[in-house]
Amino acid sequence: MKTSYLKLSLIVLIILSTAVNALAAPVEVSVISDLQSRKVGQDFIINISIDPFNNPITGAQFNLLFDSSVLEIKSITEGSLFNQNGANTAFNSGILNNSDGTLINVWGLIITPGANVTTKANIATITMNAKNTGSSRLNLTHVIVSDPDSHAIEVNITNSSVSVTSGSAGGGGRTVSSSSGGGGGGGGAGGTSGEEFNNIELKEKFDRFINKDIPTSYCFRNAANPIICINITANISPGEINTAVEVLRNTSSLVKTPPSDSVYKNVNIWVGTYGFATPTNIKHAEITFRVPVPWMSSNSIDPDSITMMHYQGAWETLPTKKISETSEWIYYEASTTSFSPHAITGKISSGGSYNWIPQASANTDTQQTEKQVSNVGNEAKSPGNINKYLIISIFTGIVLNAILILWIRKPKKMIF
Repeated sequence: MKTSYLKLSLIVLIILSTAVNALAAPVEVSVISDLQSRKVGQDFIINISIDPFNNPITGAQFNLLFDSSVLEIKSITEGSLFNQNGANTAFNSGILNNSDGTLINVWGLIITPGANVTTKANIATITMNAKNTGSSRLNLTHVIVSDPDSHAIEVNITNSSVSVTSGSAGGGGRTVSSSSGGGGGGGGAGGTSGEEFNNIELKEKFDRFINKDIPTSYCFRNAANPIICINITANISPGEINTAVEVLRNTSSLVKTPPSDSVYKNVNIWVGTYGFATPTNIKHAEITFRVPVPWMSSNSIDPDSITMMHYQGAWETLPTKKISETSEWIYYEASTTSFSPHAITGKISSGGSYNWIPQASANTDTQQTEKQVSNVGNEAKSPGNINKYLIISIFTGIVLNAILILWIRKPKKMIF
């Protein structure tokens, strides 16, 4: 009986261990296409699929490489991955170069505080055209998937390939290759920037690897942070670089005077160590930020006057454009080649008031989209965590029940 008890206990513990390990499996990122053989001139769809395997995720980015002599990309649209639970999302369809066969800096993320997803869906749908005969790999690179704490999660990548013929299109098995990878990153306070500690409302920072001429995105998720993403394209390959945003309560203690216009938020943006964030090292960078409509309305601010200001001995105006808008927020993008104290400012409307009416659609020239979806009441709950604890509880119950049954059935010694 003792041997049977040990065998059963061992089997149950192995099952429990396997189940727990399965829940922590790497995220699977795949290039999905229904057919791998196309004919010249045919348009077709590929999907970039992400299966979190019960890992709660809140953001992802990727590059896609293809043979430009065989294929070209016609459009990139957001998939349903991050809004499947009713969250608000931001999406960037990347930078496309059909001549080089590159689609880089595609990213999507959840901007609803506390929301995440744990089930499989597509982050992006890409329409391609088969322009010449031949074959082309569809390879994902620079894939980063982030958890709710903005830490990179281990990923497995499944690539694909497409053959283009001059005849009719047919079927065929998918040719794939796999590789695994991971990355670092994180958020929270830490480090010393020189800003007065009591003036820092919050701080978010991340580490990303920067390579020459390849845009790198630093995206932030704290609801109180007006900076959504900072996209940096460098002239050099410096390796892993930290980027931090300090949201301030008042004007930065590092500047002499506040900006002349109405200030929505003061922020410090720091990229790398001292002396790195210069035009010599940074080819160009874009700062995506948002300003609430109620703030503009209550302060009679003209939305078209919103500007990102940059301090270098004196306040300078960065090129700023409006990229999208909703009933609650207006989104902007500012261009720069260096970082330091910044301020988001606006001018009072010449008429003394400004009644903003949201447009029916966002500016089609921009590649960033925000989707407003209803039913966000369950956003704070994590289905992945609930499933994990449920499965662990079930298997723990099996172990305890097995021990109890064997104990009951075990012959007892009689005492006289």
